[in-house]
Amino acid sequence: EIAAPFLEGLRKKVIWPSDVLVHRNYRMELVETSRRQSSLNVTVYAIGYRVEMFLSAPGRAFLAFCSDAERDAILADAAAHPPLLARSRQVIAGGELAAILEETRRLGYASRDPLFGGTDDKEISVFDDGIDAIAVPVQHGDKLLATMNLVWPRKYKLKAQIVREHLADLQETAAAIAAAAEASTEKRSTE
Repeated sequence: EIAAPFLEGLRKKVIWPSDVLVHRNYRMELVETSRRQSSLNVTVYAIGYRVEMFLSAPGRAFLAFCSDAERDAILADAAAHPPLLARSRQVIAGGELAAILEETRRLGYASRDPLFGGTDDKEISVFDDGIDAIAVPVQHGDKLLATMNLVWPRKYKLKAQIVREHLADLQETAAAIAAAAEASTEKRSTE
């Protein structure tokens, strides 16, 4: 609820809708979205929708910027309960994940895997939501609160342009949400 006005402001500024997701029980959970307000034809997921960790942009952003202990716990859970998607298992087992997370940290944003269709239980050949996304951490200091994405229809092949023209807007919005969340937490603790 803290993020809603920030998402709407970002959507008006950059056109593309955005989501805020938090890490819960080894998945990213959708807590706020501006997709409903968008005139773009993108799949709208319900609040509470759980997003795959290893192929989604929000999951990769979380894995790149979370603590080593959190990342180790997520990987241990994936080892105990292997992901349903073959591509997720490939990314984990094939050693790609470390390189993906290193690149995410270097660039300051995560990218959605091109073979990810939007669910953690159906291959892209069975279900494809048709979107592409980048995501950034929502963090205050070294505390990772959430991740935030920007989504658009994949058919437009706009990733390079989105990054060039709107990554800074996305990062600024993420910083504003983090600051507002921290201020709200401090206010509640003094009441």
